[in-house]
Amino acid sequence: MDLSLADLSPRNRYKLLSALVVPRPIAWVTTLNADGSVNAAPFSFFNLMGNRPPVVALGPDDRPDGTPKDTPRNIRQRGAFVINVVNEAVAAAMHASSALYPPEVSEVDTLELATVPMPGTDVPRLADAPAAMACREHTTMQIGETRVVLGQVEQLFVRDELVDAERWRIDQEALRPVGRLGGGLYTRTRDHLDLGPRPRVDASS
Repeated sequence: MDLSLADLSPRNRYKLLSALVVPRPIAWVTTLNADGSVNAAPFSFFNLMGNRPPVVALGPDDRPDGTPKDTPRNIRQRGAFVINVVNEAVAAAMHASSALYPPEVSEVDTLELATVPMPGTDVPRLADAPAAMACREHTTMQIGETRVVLGQVEQLFVRDELVDAERWRIDQEALRPVGRLGGGLYTRTRDHLDLGPRPRVDASS
């Protein structure tokens, strides 16, 4: 089946693309509302884009009525946000926070999510998340109705038991992150595939 995306409705484009680009990591983003309350919302249009400097990309879409969601609005106003890593232990709470709450309603207060201060920013992290990244907005791009927020990661929190401090590796089995699939599904990441060391090309041949 050959499909021209220009001929498909936005909803059908979303359904197909979000089911093909999988699994996607989930950014459970905390921001501050205008009144200082904490907003928490998950986004799976998200990834790490580089390391020098460390940059993340977030694609928060709009509400059904075309108005921006709280997260991009708060990032635009304050320039700061925290990405909380989602694992199996917090997956249900993350999913609950994905509901379209009215503007200025704090998911953190409504769902009774505990927060703790995050060094380097006034935006707190979620206490139950195993890791978090404090980010500063670098650029927000608007391409048609698609918004892409680029943020520079300035501070990192990881639970001690997840880090091998000698090799600077994260214990993936202990982390147990959760990803997003299409059709409203999520996926665990316990089934690992090891293809061996990265292949090398002999430049002399």
